[in-house]
Amino acid sequence: MNKQIALSVALSAALFATNTYAADSVNDPVYKSPCTKDTYQITAAGLAGGPLSAIPGGIQATSCIGVYSSPNNINSYNADQPNLGYLGNGLLNGEKNSLGNALVSPTQFITTSQLQDLNPATSGAIDPGWVQLGTLASNGGTLSTYNVTPTGGPAFNLSNVMSYTQTVTNTTTGGGMPGGIAGTWALTLNPNIVAILNAAGLFQRSSFDHLAFELKAGSNWAVYDFDFNAIGGFDLTKPYSMSGTFNLNDFRNSQNNADQNISQLTVWARDPVVEQTTTIPEPGVLGLFGIGLLSLAGLRRRRQA
Repeated sequence: MNKQIALSVALSAALFATNTYAADSVNDPVYKSPCTKDTYQITAAGLAGGPLSAIPGGIQATSCIGVYSSPNNINSYNADQPNLGYLGNGLLNGEKNSLGNALVSPTQFITTSQLQDLNPATSGAIDPGWVQLGTLASNGGTLSTYNVTPTGGPAFNLSNVMSYTQTVTNTTTGGGMPGGIAGTWALTLNPNIVAILNAAGLFQRSSFDHLAFELKAGSNWAVYDFDFNAIGGFDLTKPYSMSGTFNLNDFRNSQNNADQNISQLTVWARDPVVEQTTTIPEPGVLGLFGIGLLSLAGLRRRRQA
């Protein structure tokens, strides 16, 4: 075993040693109730700049974690600059709490083989690669987008290439009645995204394999992940926009069983390494928007089979 591989193995061992720990009522997640994968669904997708095509039956999240009742300050686990998916930078990248534990394991939604060597300050494939797209502090509205900052380059705001909006369509909240707070969302990409990212020196890899919604409502939170490796039907050469639905049925008030309002929604996406080169390139996290998300033709073929 050479020195580089040995170092990578040692770092990975240290990383996963934090994944098992006893819950603390203040600092570590405290389980409250099971999450349901239909909280967020994708119902339509299409080429950026063009119309969206409905996906019959929709696609619900492939997995979720929660619902947790603690800690309440998960906005303190937002990604800091450079927001390029480095280990420990943000909730889904395994940022640790005051006890030295990761609230969410950096391999919660991926495998160890999908970890990447992204951070020039570290060695080995230890980085999960999650990029924080932005946050929304209510049930509906427009996402406040975040910056990403390549090494040696200026900050690039994601509003240059994407927008995310969420609209409430149902606000029945009382007495445990069906429906509760629910609505629609839309992720829209600039049709010139590839050229824009190339010009910014940020389009260097070619796929985007996860989209996740980190949702806090009332005093509880959960994360809903779409793993497009599991969904299948990809066209990795074209940029897509998409839309879907959401509901807050996982977040009921314990006293009157009414849905609780969103206090923070955070949207994340993950950019995987497609090719490993002799020199590790600057993370092309923005390339996650410059590729195809769903091959609708592929989905149709599978449904007809």
